[in-house]
Amino acid sequence: MYKEIKEITKHFSVYSLGTILQRVVGFLMIPIYTRYLSPQDYGVVSLISLISLTVSAVAGLHLSSAM
Repeated sequence: MYKEIKEITKHFSVYSLGTILQRVVGFLMIPIYTRYLSPQDYGVVSLISLISLTVSAVAGLHLSSAM
């Protein structure tokens, strides 16, 4: 039982680290976005990000049933 909990914790930490790094990189990119992108271009980037988030959420629904 302890081995399974340790393995689950390991996997959880890896996935959490990926999510945290994604948000940190997004925050650090704000100065670059505001300097080099027009408001229209920034809107396109935001739209692509939203679509990506939606697709990953839908794909994540199937992961829980697979486990």
